[in-house]
Amino acid sequence: MLLLFIKKYINSTRIWSTSFLISGSLISLSFFIKNEINLVGNDEIKGLNIYKFFLSFLVLYFINNISNLVNTYYDFINGLDKKETSGDKTLFQDDSIIRITLDDIEFFIKVTYLCILISLIALLVYCNIMMDEIIYHVLPIIMATSFISHFYTAPPISFKYRALGEISASFNYFSIVPFPIYFQSLQLFKDSFNEIVNYSMILTISCCSIIFSNNIRDLKIDKLSNIITIPIIIGENLSFSIYYLIYFFIYLYLFILSIIYNNIYLNLPTLASIIFLYNIYKDTRNGDYKHWDLKTAKLSFILGVSLSVGIFCK
Repeated sequence: MLLLFIKKYINSTRIWSTSFLISGSLISLSFFIKNEINLVGNDEIKGLNIYKFFLSFLVLYFINNISNLVNTYYDFINGLDKKETSGDKTLFQDDSIIRITLDDIEFFIKVTYLCILISLIALLVYCNIMMDEIIYHVLPIIMATSFISHFYTAPPISFKYRALGEISASFNYFSIVPFPIYFQSLQLFKDSFNEIVNYSMILTISCCSIIFSNNIRDLKIDKLSNIITIPIIIGENLSFSIYYLIYFFIYLYLFILSIIYNNIYLNLPTLASIIFLYNIYKDTRNGDYKHWDLKTAKLSFILGVSLSVGIFCK
């Protein structure tokens, strides 16, 4: 029974979407290594504590799951998800054993909020953070990211349907890299804040391109459903061009960072991902937008992992 619950939960939360959490966590991990942190140490400043790292990942993981579950729920009840056209197949699986219902999604949402609370309490207790840090920094971030995750699709705000999907999600994406660093060492977080921000920006921009590609793919369906997205506002052709300009900007950004931080390996993401980007271009230039978001998620993952390697290699 428990195994079936876990299988259904994982299937309902779009496990592929955790790719940016993994790549972001690897960037954080590499950042620690770059700063000569002993991975087996227990000192709060000098060593990476794997338990803090894991608990901070869990908090982000469950917050991300809220976004996916609520999105599945409201896209279905609003008639936007259909078996024939929907990219999200959560409620349209043919396997009778692990078939997921709308009631399951409702239950999973409640369970996930409980998991956020439990993992956050465990993280705060284990890290022994001062109360003023919790009140003025930790709780506002958790509340803001949870709020955005829920109301990304849920009424009455529904960021996704008001051309605010990429903008609202960017706040959550931006928190992925600094979140575990903050709990590992507040001093390191403060001393290296600018560098952390730059790495976070790279990940955030690439992750937002996943949503952007999804909105380009669904442009015609969304227009018929009276949904407003950025591609609908600016048009398909301009959206197509902007998608590839985003990655040109990322590659230029990485090149500039490689000069600023005197680390040529920060150009590794460009070398690792540019062929994959070109393959996406060959598919999409002829109007084949099928699985564009999934391909972009893979591209973002490659870019994030190679960035973590580039940071490590310095």
